Amino acid sequence: QYDNTLNVQVREVLANDHRAIVLTAESGTVDAHQLEWSSAHVFSIADGVVVAFSSYQDDAYHAFWFAQRVA
Repeated sequence: QYDNTLNVQVREVLANDHRAIVLTAESGTVDAHQLEWSSAHVFSIADGVVVAFSSYQDDAYHAFWFAQRVA
C-alpha cells in the first residue's frame, strides 16, 4: 500500500499498567503521492499483555484516502 515507504516516528509515549498511548508522525508514498499524517495508537493492557489496539489518524490521512476512493 505504501510502496515500502511507510515511516513511523514516535513523538511521545504515555503509559501505565492498563493503557499505553503512542503519538506518532507518519508518512508514506501511495501511487507517487506523498502523504504525511499524525496518529494516536492506543493499547489496552491486561496482565502485561496487549489485549486491544485502536489507531486514530488526523484529518489529512482521512482526506487523502477519501480522495483515492472518489477518484
